[in-house]
Amino acid sequence: MGCNQDRVVSLDSSKFEVENEIRKWEKDSELSQKFFLDLIYEINSKILIDGEVMEMIKFDNFFIKNFSKRYTKDFFEESYFLTEDGKIDLLKIKNLLLVLCIPKKIVTRKNMFYYDKSNYIFSYIKDIDMDNNEFIDKESHGLKTLIRELVIISVLIIPNIWFNNVKTAAKYKTDKLFTLQDKIEKISECLTTEIFNTTASDKEKLTLNNLNQLFDSFKGFLSSGYIREFALEMFQV
Repeated sequence: MGCNQDRVVSLDSSKFEVENEIRKWEKDSELSQKFFLDLIYEINSKILIDGEVMEMIKFDNFFIKNFSKRYTKDFFEESYFLTEDGKIDLLKIKNLLLVLCIPKKIVTRKNMFYYDKSNYIFSYIKDIDMDNNEFIDKESHGLKTLIRELVIISVLIIPNIWFNNVKTAAKYKTDKLFTLQDKIEKISECLTTEIFNTTASDKEKLTLNNLNQLFDSFKGFLSSGYIREFALEMFQV
């Protein structure tokens, strides 16, 4: 199957019943009420000399400071976000926050703007690619790594957390959403193509400005709901 499909145009509601249920649950979580940048700053201040992992005792302090609902911890305690020795994998946690938290728009003195999520995405990819280019190539290894990670979290991990923690979710166990485990590579490939096709400039190169424009133009761009909707549209009967 190809990558051609209608663009995701709304995150207020979905024609897919299971998606609407997951979105309601996500909106009730404290993560959906936090700015991405604020939590990233807080996490980075707690890393100290631990590198890209966080000891549980530090995580507990971070959690208590920023959240009050016990069930919010269900997201962080999912095994996917833990290292083999039981520490918090901060790279994966940051990507979880990337798809669930609110993007922050920062307006500069010259009346220009940028989004916290755009800067994070661009820096993340450049760190992996280890180049100084002022653009992201469509075949970028860093881009493929990040998009695949966001698809896994949005299409597999978050729905599984929802399914395992919400009693009414059991009736959706045969839903199309839960049959996409072996479609991750195709979804990632098509989502990348969609991102480049949506930019107004070079379809082979993505700049930081392009990313800012995408976040400014499309509500919920690269949120978990955006990505799941994209995936469900691809494989609807």
